[in-house]
Amino acid sequence: MQHVSVLFLGAGIPKHFLRLAAHEQRVLQLLAYSNKEIAARLLVTEGTVKAYVSAMLSQLGTANRTELALWAAEHRECLLPDTWIEVEA
Repeated sequence: MQHVSVLFLGAGIPKHFLRLAAHEQRVLQLLAYSNKEIAARLLVTEGTVKAYVSAMLSQLGTANRTELALWAAEHRECLLPDTWIEVEA
């Protein structure tokens, strides 16, 4: 499994290397959707989405999906541009 290291710099952002794989970052961007909808969009199983969300909760020290989504919104600039995906409204 390939991971990408991202260095966070700035006030209130952890100053350590965080390893979020590209596929985890794609799921992170879609947290407003249900696991089933995310799975359909990314062509993976719902169980895979659940595993990615669980791993990110642990990696980022967030307590729940809402905190994870808030973290993603606050740190969007730290996500790798090549993982950004277009989401139809």
